[in-house]
Amino acid sequence: MLAAGTILFAFYAALVGLAISIWGTGIWPIALAATALFGVFQYILGKKMALWSVGAEDLDENDYHRIHAAVEKMSREMVVFNRETGGNVGRLLNISVDGFKLFLRSPLEERQDLALGMVLPEPIEGINTLSFDARTIWCEEQERPGEYHAGFQFMELSEANRSIIEALIERF
Repeated sequence: MLAAGTILFAFYAALVGLAISIWGTGIWPIALAATALFGVFQYILGKKMALWSVGAEDLDENDYHRIHAAVEKMSREMVVFNRETGGNVGRLLNISVDGFKLFLRSPLEERQDLALGMVLPEPIEGINTLSFDARTIWCEEQERPGEYHAGFQFMELSEANRSIIEALIERF
């Protein structure tokens, strides 16, 4: 990002220098305005091309806020607990039908099998609490001491639990 910004700055400076050499210093206000407009144009074009390259669409303002609020609610409310000890394991950051990612306050060993559960933010198919077994795949310390992220794989996920997770993903 820094390299691209430096190259673009050099390009803009060269164009402004060329304009000043041709039309004199009276061109400064126009050169500054053109530089700002070109930056805005470049941002819009770059964003459209990035979305197009992955087949995505830009979110409208309402969708962005709705999705952001749902993700915040999920990560704040979705606490995973150990069914054997009743202790808090971590907060849910991400989930799919294959596995999930947690925010932890203490590290877990890799390849550790755990009996886990989580209280759903709202009942799904009449279920309030999801119970499942999972295996720790990885655990990494974050930049802040005492904070970890860990990835888990579901072990033998039942069809009922798969359906609940799919509904959870769709709603949140």
